[in-house]
Amino acid sequence: MNILRHLMGYSVLAVAAAATACSSSDSASSSEAYGGSCNAPLASIDGVTAFGNGKTVYACDGSWKWGDRWECVELAQRYMNLHFGINPPSWGVNANGMCASHPAGLTTHWKGDGYGPVHGDLMVFNLGSFGHVAVVNEVSGSSVSVVEQNASATGRNTYSMGSEICFVHADNNASAAHPLVVETAFQANTGDLWTVGSAGTTNWKLGMMAGTSPSIAALPSGGFEVAFQANTGDLWTVGAAGNKNWQLGMMAGTSPSIAALAGGGYEVAFEANTTSLWTVGTAGMTNTELGMMKGTSPSITALPSGGFEVAFQANTGDLWTEGTDGTRNWELGMMAGTSPSIAALANGGFEVAFEANTSSLWTVGTAGDADTKLGMMVGTSPSITALAGDEFEVAFQANTGDLWTNGSEGTTNWELGMMKGTSPSIAALSGGFEIAFEANTSSLWTVGSAGNTDWELGMMVGTSPGGP
Repeated sequence: MNILRHLMGYSVLAVAAAATACSSSDSASSSEAYGGSCNAPLASIDGVTAFGNGKTVYACDGSWKWGDRWECVELAQRYMNLHFGINPPSWGVNANGMCASHPAGLTTHWKGDGYGPVHGDLMVFNLGSFGHVAVVNEVSGSSVSVVEQNASATGRNTYSMGSEICFVHADNNASAAHPLVVETAFQANTGDLWTVGSAGTTNWKLGMMAGTSPSIAALPSGGFEVAFQANTGDLWTVGAAGNKNWQLGMMAGTSPSIAALAGGGYEVAFEANTTSLWTVGTAGMTNTELGMMKGTSPSITALPSGGFEVAFQANTGDLWTEGTDGTRNWELGMMAGTSPSIAALANGGFEVAFEANTSSLWTVGTAGDADTKLGMMVGTSPSITALAGDEFEVAFQANTGDLWTNGSEGTTNWELGMMKGTSPSIAALSGGFEIAFEANTSSLWTVGSAGNTDWELGMMVGTSPGGP
């Protein structure tokens, strides 16, 4: 949950005397560690310059209205005051206190709440006795480039997402129109469930059923929830909404799908060990008594108007949809052993992507029906995400083994080899999308608007990630 706390009722004069050193762990044996000589100009961001602090972790040149020159807190307060008009100019806290105590007009995003940092945010760390703070310049995948004082010789540095205790965001910072969680869930080569991304890297130490894949959804209240088939064959969910063994048996070799609901909570769709389609979660538990093709997996999406819709391969081999928008047999044959993907469109309705029994990628739904005539690797499944309006983008493994995308943003051969028999996952970001997939090296990769990253994390061969 995004938390806004106001620091009220203190004197600006009292603040100047407050200790605001960054971190006792930043001490160094030479002046180079803190940017050379005291007062030496280093990097700048939005016209605000960071300065060297000499060879001391404490202030090298006294204090002024923004704090002690040139500690990390001084740059953060000066930047927020000059660039965003945040007052008072000094907050009276050390770096590690800036998450909980700050002036009005700022919002704290605690680690793990699903927030995606943007240019102009403060990145706060709990280092040493006093902590450390830096100003975010750019975010690329899991890397955050910053401008800082009292910590690096150049005034620039790069930190990993998840190393912070919080990000502090100015409410009038237009850079963050749509902050989103960028998190991927996958089955590691140990068989355990892992998550990696903007909320950090976690080994959940929960065993997954061999050959299955998890699904992840960002929750409106913050954080995320993951659904997966445990190595017991039961459906499990873990994350910000709690960890639960639903004690519902899933069909061997299948994977669930989870969607965050517009009104809060989530719903999960899965193939039960009876081959029937089931949905469970905040919206209730239902055995639809609709038979699925054995060994395939459904896909669920939350509708903006409320409720949800599920796409699946029926036991006849045809594509079906079921949910708030009704039950429909599309009378379109799917490739044996494959699963569809569904996304709710911004203007209403939904679109479904699937591998037809011709091995071509098809999309059907509110935005129209199309045979893209793009060949898919036999036995794999596409992933679809909604963009603005009725636009969407689909990621899939082409019959060459490479990752491809097709949709409103055009058709792209990413020229990145995927593990044979696996499927990618795509998610919309502000101004683009990000894709997660198992590379032909068995490592987890993410590519797209948030940057391209080889996470160097081994996936269980033949499985597919959920997210980002």
